[in-house]
Parts: sequence; structure tokens; C-alpha cells
Amino acid sequence: DTLFHSRYIQLLLSLTIIGFLLRFYNLGFNSLWLDEASTHTFASLSIPGIWEATMGGEFNPPIFYWTEHVMLLFGNNEFVLRFIPALLGVLTIPLIYLIGKEFVDRNVGIIAAAAFAFSPFLIFYSQEARAYSMMLFFVALAMLFCLKALRTNDFQNWILFGVFSALAFWTHFYAI
Repeated sequence: DTLFHSRYIQLLLSLTIIGFLLRFYNLGFNSLWLDEASTHTFASLSIPGIWEATMGGEFNPPIFYWTEHVMLLFGNNEFVLRFIPALLGVLTIPLIYLIGKEFVDRNVGIIAAAAFAFSPFLIFYSQEARAYSMMLFFVALAMLFCLKALRTNDFQNWILFGVFSALAFWTHFYAI
């Protein structure tokens, strides 16, 4: 019922669908490039092997590689390796709306979600088998709960801020 009466929900749903189409269009078309091949190499290791590699010299933390390791169960191709970054790129669109809404109001949320959905830079990174989309997803969740915690001083929001901040950091060190 809310879907048919709230123009904000309609706009957000439309932006999310468009963001999905932009991020999944030709997702498996291009061959893996050097960094994506590196992702494939690490994701092909065992779960303990990924841990050892990330502790023994690989600069990036293990969460993204562990996720990609599980994805390789569904196939060993470009589309499968890029699926999680593309999906998280799409799921970040409504998070950006919620951040904008929490920070200012629903109008700012829609404008921010639209900018995020159509950003060529963010579309490009959502179509790459690297940890950037996952890190941004967790950073957006952390930011959302930080804003809520600052407004309400609710202990649960502070905990969720900490959890998602830690997940962002363990996805990619640039999250710091």
C-alpha cells in the first residue's frame, strides 16, 4: 500500500531498478584484468589458505576473498566473480537514500540515491571483481548507524556502527 502512495518509495524503487540494470548490463562480457585475476587467484585458495595469504603479504583483508571463494561454487567465470560487487553496488543505492534522509530529509536522500545510481565511477567499480563495492556497502551501513546513534544515543546503533565499521575495514583497509 505504501508503494502506491509514497512517491519517495516509488522513486527509490525506480532508481534501484535502474541501478541494477546499469550494474548488471554486460557484467561478464569483459575478460578479467590483472587485479581481478588476482582476486580469482586468492578466491581459489581454501578458506584457511586465504587467511594465510592475507596474513603473509597480500595487502587486502580476507572477507572479500572468502565471499568470492563461496561464489566460485556457482561457476568459474567473470559474471560469477563480479556478481557480489554488482549486487552490493545495487543494494547501496537504498542505503544512500537512508543516509541522506537521516542526515537531512527525504529529498536529499532521493538526490543522493540518484547521484549514486547514475555515477559512472560507481557503476564501473560495481562491475569489477574487487572489494570496493563491498567496502562501500559496509561503510554506508556504518555511516547510517553512526548518524542514528548520534541522533538517538541508542546503544544498539553504536554497536551496529562498530560492527559495520569493522566489516568495512576487514573488507578493504582503505575503509579506515
